[in-house]
Amino acid sequence: MLNESPQIRHFFDGEWLEWYGFMKVASLLLSQKKNFSCLRSSRILSTIHQAQNEIDIFFLIEKQPLWIECKSGEFRDSINKYQALRKRIGIDSDSALLLVAGLDDEKAASMSSMFNLTIVNEHTLLKRVEKVLNKS
Repeated sequence: MLNESPQIRHFFDGEWLEWYGFMKVASLLLSQKKNFSCLRSSRILSTIHQAQNEIDIFFLIEKQPLWIECKSGEFRDSINKYQALRKRIGIDSDSALLLVAGLDDEKAASMSSMFNLTIVNEHTLLKRVEKVLNKS
């Protein structure tokens, strides 16, 4: 039986994927000796749009932004929200990643071509991050 602690339940309800994404990308950046800073589970407030959003992971890699949202369950209902937020914060679709646990590689690629976000899974995350790094 799963422990009833709110912190433990929150972790297994999806926070584990945020930690996974953060640790994988940070390890890659450290191994490549990249200068970076990072925010995790941060709230941003838009005074213009009167909206508050949570950002799962945001890296600034040698002045290049990389935003990663993580979903371990249903994600399709969030795509429009993430597309609008991507536009508001001014990040191109190559640097705005939606990490979806367990999503098939082909489905991730086809959905990326349909939306203004790059959709990846736990197997394709680092390949996509490397493409972003090589682009800058």
